[in-house]
Amino acid sequence: MLEKFRHYVHSINLLCGLFLMASLPFYYPKQQLALTLFFISYIVEFFVDMKWKHIKLSATTWYFIGILLFFAMGFLYYPFEDSHTYFHNLTERRLALFGFAIIGIFGYNSLYKLSYFLHTIIISSTLLILYLIIYHIGLPEFLTNENRYDLFTQARIAYVNSHMAFNLYLNIALASVWYLAVTRFKELHWSVKTIYGFSILLIISTLLMSEGRSGFIAAIGLSAIIVIRKIWLTKKIVAIGASVFIVIGMVFAVLQHERMSEKMIEQEPRLFLWTEVALPIIQEKPILGHGLSDGQTQIDSVRQGKQSKILYELWKTNKRVDVHNQFLQTTIEFGLIGLVLLLAIYYYPIRLVNRSRMTLLLLGLFLFSWQSLFDTFITGQFAIIFGFFITLLLTVPKSESLNNNQTALKNLW
Repeated sequence: MLEKFRHYVHSINLLCGLFLMASLPFYYPKQQLALTLFFISYIVEFFVDMKWKHIKLSATTWYFIGILLFFAMGFLYYPFEDSHTYFHNLTERRLALFGFAIIGIFGYNSLYKLSYFLHTIIISSTLLILYLIIYHIGLPEFLTNENRYDLFTQARIAYVNSHMAFNLYLNIALASVWYLAVTRFKELHWSVKTIYGFSILLIISTLLMSEGRSGFIAAIGLSAIIVIRKIWLTKKIVAIGASVFIVIGMVFAVLQHERMSEKMIEQEPRLFLWTEVALPIIQEKPILGHGLSDGQTQIDSVRQGKQSKILYELWKTNKRVDVHNQFLQTTIEFGLIGLVLLLAIYYYPIRLVNRSRMTLLLLGLFLFSWQSLFDTFITGQFAIIFGFFITLLLTVPKSESLNNNQTALKNLW
């Protein structure tokens, strides 16, 4: 009876996890139900399984304890800050990071498989694109209208999310298709291969028509890495020559983007935030930083004193404007100490992950690092997807089919 109940609890938590993964492309309010159900179901599972009895201190466990330390730094700085205006808001945005660190320490249940979540990302991405095109725009209108890209952008903003979150999800889907196709290609039915091919074309097409530069460049870079890696496994000399042409093609494609003009780059608000706001604040306390709330107060003060009328109009309705760079934001808050810990959180998993998942991890870290250059990442809206990705790769055991697939390992490396 107890085992049957435990199985139900495990199944519910798995379903809630898949529901949460499918909800991540949407604006945060639409994620809240899934996020709440997922963590409530995990808490129930925690006590049903008595997970504290099975904890083992390993390198992976210490890694997730490091994430807890990163989360706790805000509380450690709290008594020494002059202002606590932003403390609650900034801490709340990092709660998902805390939650996934706990999950990383105690682990998922035995029903979890990495492939379930990768397929969820792929299916959700594909259906979401079709949903916007067919339901909200109309397929005939999309195919015949010269401004189809603008129509898609308007529909995405209205019903899904900003380009930063949406494009990151699609790029992860692209990496997921590649990983699943390489590791299980011989096992897949021809219909599944066809669906994978359709998904790749749809996702890449959507990313290439995006108004978001970071997601657009990430898609080109991700595709180039996959192609060069595939050629390298066949003929290394050819790969070296091909990489030159691929890089030139990438640069040409990037320069053709409508938002890569010299004028657009000169007017980029992030450049002002990085050079005129973040760097002077960091220079004041480079080692220890200012803390959560004092750091944001400093950002507000310096920004308001230096911003132009155009930037004032851009941000006048915003309650809080960060520096749109995870590395700079962390250095403002916790100095070089915080930055070193942040870099460890990003890149130490390379030493921990199973060899068969290494390339998928590296592709994910490429996407996360790139995104972190233009937005707050693990301390903002992307904490959930980062936490999910890292915990799944580090704590969920491999499936037997992948364990025995030596061809897959060779293709990956």
